[in-house]
Amino acid sequence: MSRAGRAIARIIRYILWSVAALIAAVALTVLFIFNSPQALRYLFSRFAPAGLTVKNISGTLAGPLRMEGIVYDRAGNRVRIAALGMDWRPAELLSLRFHITRITITKMQVLAKKTGTARARRPVRLPQLRLPPFFSLTLDKLTAEDVRYLRPPPGKPVILDRLTLGAGMRGGTLIIRYMNALAPRYAIGVSGRVMTIGDYPLTLRTNWAFAPEKYPRAEGSGTAAGTLDRMRIMEAVKPPYNARVDFIIANLLRRPGRQIEWDGSISWRRLRLKMPAGRKTKTIESRRGELSSKGNRGAYSFGLDADVSLENAPPFRTVVKGTGGTNALRVDSFAAHVIGGKLQGSGRLSWRKPSVRFAFKIAGRRLNTALLSRKLKRKWKTRVNFAAGVSGAISKARRDIDVDIKSIDGTLRGYPLSGAGRIRMKDHDYFIPAFSLRSGTARIFASGSLVNRRWDLDWRLNAKNLGEMLPNAGGRLSARGTLKGRGKPVVTARIAGRGV
Repeated sequence: MSRAGRAIARIIRYILWSVAALIAAVALTVLFIFNSPQALRYLFSRFAPAGLTVKNISGTLAGPLRMEGIVYDRAGNRVRIAALGMDWRPAELLSLRFHITRITITKMQVLAKKTGTARARRPVRLPQLRLPPFFSLTLDKLTAEDVRYLRPPPGKPVILDRLTLGAGMRGGTLIIRYMNALAPRYAIGVSGRVMTIGDYPLTLRTNWAFAPEKYPRAEGSGTAAGTLDRMRIMEAVKPPYNARVDFIIANLLRRPGRQIEWDGSISWRRLRLKMPAGRKTKTIESRRGELSSKGNRGAYSFGLDADVSLENAPPFRTVVKGTGGTNALRVDSFAAHVIGGKLQGSGRLSWRKPSVRFAFKIAGRRLNTALLSRKLKRKWKTRVNFAAGVSGAISKARRDIDVDIKSIDGTLRGYPLSGAGRIRMKDHDYFIPAFSLRSGTARIFASGSLVNRRWDLDWRLNAKNLGEMLPNAGGRLSARGTLKGRGKPVVTARIAGRGV
């Protein structure tokens, strides 16, 4: 080789050794950074976002990594985390894969500030996320324990005892292998796929359980499909509810000037529940039924069609149709086929702090009250019609209810029946301006009050044939008297009769 060739070879050899030394230096530097706790603390102090503070940080970038006493303040919202741990496999970066094996979060508290009305109505802008086609992200397991989301008053806190997540992402697709949330009264499990572009198209499988206080536990499973702005939710609820839920929910991202809308139904078969009734429980059964609704919080319609059977009472069918809004509900019509006849009516209900107000008109046709009990069935066969109005207002501190029985007519054990009356309940006091009932030639009248546990009631009874009002009775009876006194009242009466 010529002298010039040898010189060029030496230069190339020096360059290669220099490049190798540089690569080795970079590699050693990277290894030092990845494996040095001091480098980790230095990088955190230089590049941590504003508003983020950490009381203690240990470990290395190569993992495992642990932070304690984390506080993050941004725009008035505060996040506190007692401890956060993470581990990953940096070697898999060479395969263009970011693989996180573990994330643990302990005692996480999110304190949200009160959001102004205008800001709350702004549409949600979803970030458009898409990884490069040659890159992937894998999360084996995330575990978060004791998570609390504290909303400004009067909002109630949202508490999660435990949250676990296993997921991965490739391109613009997020794959949820499992996500389980456990709270004091409910548990939710989700798996499926979410596209992280556009309105986030999704296909999810769900399973859940809910344990309401004093009511039977509810469990079910189903699917959710659509987008984060409009999705269809279909759920099958296990016994004792035996129900199916099918709803379409739209405008979840709150488009400007639009509210969240829904359209769907809940149907059930062979429902049997034990409901709390004071210190006891009563059983309610429904052979079949459906509740449907459509609209939004400001204006919606609803309908109910169900067969119902209450404990110790004959079964009946009820049909209800109505509309509602933010603070009011109107029952356009309701009908119940009960005790051999029909109840029907309409009314309205409104709620605005501190009270709930209502006014209903109710009418009954050909009701047979004897069907309420086997003991009454033989001796108290009736066909009763009535028209009444019920109105009032109820709050935690006050109660004011007015029952106006405009008319009663029909037959009682074959005798003509008629009557009318009015009862008013104000807090714990009762007032009866007038009440009258006639069966055949027998008549009874009453009026008075019960105020502060003091009785003041006047009554009269005139019966040419007492048997026209009471079974196994007879003769002529005329009586009048009073019911007066505090606590246990004293009855005074003047009675005249013949053949009683």
